[in-house]
Amino acid sequence: MDLIAYRKIADRAAQEGAGAAAAAIPNPEVRRVKGAGDYVTTSDELSEFLIKELLNRETPDIPVVSEEAGGTRGDPYWAVDPLDGTTNFTIGFPAWSVSVALVADGGPVAGAIHVPHLQLAFTGARGFGAQQGYRKLHVSERPPEQAIVATAFPFRARHLMPRYRPAFDAIFERTEDIRRVGSASLDLAWVAAGVWD
Repeated sequence: MDLIAYRKIADRAAQEGAGAAAAAIPNPEVRRVKGAGDYVTTSDELSEFLIKELLNRETPDIPVVSEEAGGTRGDPYWAVDPLDGTTNFTIGFPAWSVSVALVADGGPVAGAIHVPHLQLAFTGARGFGAQQGYRKLHVSERPPEQAIVATAFPFRARHLMPRYRPAFDAIFERTEDIRRVGSASLDLAWVAAGVWD
């Protein structure tokens, strides 16, 4: 499996989707509400369509599973989040991203994350590391008491917050601070870059 070639395909697909979504700002149209704080916009749908079109053209034998349209997993398969952080996107907060990953043997092996309004692009491939542009990324080596930890909250199941609070309290007491950006793939890219711990 040529992971560098797949990383390049993921990068092109994420860039295509991100470019289409970014063009909709400042007037994103919400198409439907999946739940509290969980939206689907026309930009989600357009990004997903363009990404799937590119992936199906470049790798017709690899199935695509995407957030809005779903799909059937294979081994390997493409996992696509066409707009991660849709709430941020709808309110004009620039911390949203588009992610495309090739999953094989139960884990990601190549992928890309594009964050157009912050002008960031991250790529990675198993055995080759992660990079931002041409800069190789390294995780943080800060001690726990200086760590900045990124997290999310169970916004789809708010009734579970009481179960999460003890963990949040413990993390907050033992680290420098906690952040919640609202785009999981961007948070993971920033962990790889050493921004978050």
